[in-house]
Amino acid sequence: MHTLTFQQPELDRLANLDTYTIIDTLPELEYDDITHLAAQICGMPISLISFIDRDRQWFKSRHGFLPLQTDRHLSFCTHAIQQPDKMMVVSDATQDRRFSENPLVYQKPGVIFYAGVPLVTEEGWALGTLCVIDNKPNQLTSAQAKSLTILARQVVTLLSLRKKTGELERTQENERREHSLRSLLINTMKEVVFQARLDGNWLFLNLAWETITGYSVAESQGRLLLDFVIEDDRPRIQTYLEQVRIGQQPLDQPVVRLSHKTGSIRYVEVFIRQTLNKHQEADGLSGTLTDITDRRQAEAALRESEERFRQIADNMEEIFWIRDLRECKFLYINSAYEAFSGLSPQPLFSDETAFLEFVFEQDRNTVLRAFQEVEQSLSYQFRARHRDGSWRWLRVRAFGIHEEGGRPSRRIGISTDITSILEKEHTLEETLKKEQDLNALKSQFITTASHEFKTPLTTISSSVELVRYYLSREPQTPFTALLTKHLNVIFERTTGLDALIMDTLTLSKLDEGKIHVLLQKIDLVALVRQVIVSDFTNREDSSQVAVSVLGDPIEVSIDAKLMSHVLTNLLSNAFKFSSTNPRLAIEFSEHTVRLAVTDQGIGIPEKDLTYLFGKFFRASNVHQIRGTGLGLAICKEYVELMQGYLEVDSTEGIGTTFTITFPLKG
Repeated sequence: MHTLTFQQPELDRLANLDTYTIIDTLPELEYDDITHLAAQICGMPISLISFIDRDRQWFKSRHGFLPLQTDRHLSFCTHAIQQPDKMMVVSDATQDRRFSENPLVYQKPGVIFYAGVPLVTEEGWALGTLCVIDNKPNQLTSAQAKSLTILARQVVTLLSLRKKTGELERTQENERREHSLRSLLINTMKEVVFQARLDGNWLFLNLAWETITGYSVAESQGRLLLDFVIEDDRPRIQTYLEQVRIGQQPLDQPVVRLSHKTGSIRYVEVFIRQTLNKHQEADGLSGTLTDITDRRQAEAALRESEERFRQIADNMEEIFWIRDLRECKFLYINSAYEAFSGLSPQPLFSDETAFLEFVFEQDRNTVLRAFQEVEQSLSYQFRARHRDGSWRWLRVRAFGIHEEGGRPSRRIGISTDITSILEKEHTLEETLKKEQDLNALKSQFITTASHEFKTPLTTISSSVELVRYYLSREPQTPFTALLTKHLNVIFERTTGLDALIMDTLTLSKLDEGKIHVLLQKIDLVALVRQVIVSDFTNREDSSQVAVSVLGDPIEVSIDAKLMSHVLTNLLSNAFKFSSTNPRLAIEFSEHTVRLAVTDQGIGIPEKDLTYLFGKFFRASNVHQIRGTGLGLAICKEYVELMQGYLEVDSTEGIGTTFTITFPLKG
């Protein structure tokens, strides 16, 4: 097809054609009857109703002609519409320079004769033609020409009717849409929207009515609003209705209670106004019912919450206050302020700095700086004059409340009288100082006493060893045997006293924090074997330690010296309180390493287990066995210094297991 360029008049004509929505519609009998009648009247084989579109002429009705459309530039009708007020007649197209070379002339259908009446709309635009065609030269009689013109007007009438019908249908569809939209909007509103007669009978209710009351719209229409109002509230709504009916519009919207279908009560806010007819006469009522039940409940809950807050705040011993930072004033001060100062808080609500006259003069700058801080949470203290005239210390904790945008809006504070606390702290500090002095004196005494005891004990032990040596070189007599026995007792007692002194010194160092701990990665299994070889081989009773290792051994972060002391103590106890070989099990797992020393000895009474690691404590069943009562206390503290813990599990008469656990750090 040819691409055509149009001037504005043609563009306007095409726009007018579009308003009739006729192009590409299906065949219609009314139009086909006209082309059939035109062909019969004019005695022509072909009759067409054509419309000139942008690049084609399209046929709404075809009589004796098959193509649905042809190119616009070949169209006879394109020429015909150039003179909208007259019929175009071409008697012999072969002799007309405009059409002689047109394919429609010398090819099928062989358009030789053409007569076309422009279809001119009421807007004055020629949209197409009603035309008749013959394949030989011909002429129309005046009667035929008039009839063709009349039929063309009928086509225009059909077009106009079509347009108006379409516009009406579109208007009705738009109205239906608007009505549906209004209904949708009204029925999605939370408020009840209603219309009623002047007597109050419902004419229309939206679906919110069903939600609020539980009654369906169908069963409610035709009834009065008063039918659903709680009896006690009816006089109030009746008065409101009477005022509206006579043309008054009360400023206040009454709140009444409606009875829900289930028997529950709903609070609604009522708004009603007159509806006027075209003569501005009242012919009905319309309005809304807003369910405010949740709001009333929330308000009641808020009032209850505020009351609880006041009950709590007014019964606090601390002074509690709230400040509005925008208005620069106190919003609330509890009764503790008056209890403390003996003064009413009322002056502070008009002048928030009035309390400063009761602040100790040297502390006022501190209080003012804190008072001016609105962002940071603060804790500060100052002195204030009590109602009895004394100066009391107050500790204030203040923090801010921020709006959604982050701007501080309020400041909340709690002021606590800490005078007695400070006095107690002072007393406690003095007590602690005295205790520290006593501990220092105790440590000095233990060190001095230990030194004073250790020197003669060393002399006694040396003398006993020397006498025993000389007796061993003399002939054995009953006297030498008795003397040796007594010397052994003396040596044993001095050894026990020496152990007690050493343990006491160790505990003193622990109390003073003077035990140096050096944690290093140690081969624990090797350390255990070293302790056993050093201290527990070649025993007189031939007993020995049974060692077992579970898991994959790894190096453990411990103090070798402290660990050796702990192992020696636990194994010594195991030998001391059992006649069988003790067992030492080392277990390596993913997160811990455990050492368990187990004996099958006399065990520990259950009542003694709680106190076993106490200083100088000995189990009730070991009085005949020598010991200081300090060894396990030292072991426990050593293990804890190495970041482990020591536990005991024992059954009297069966045996005891001491377990050391060290967490493994990844």
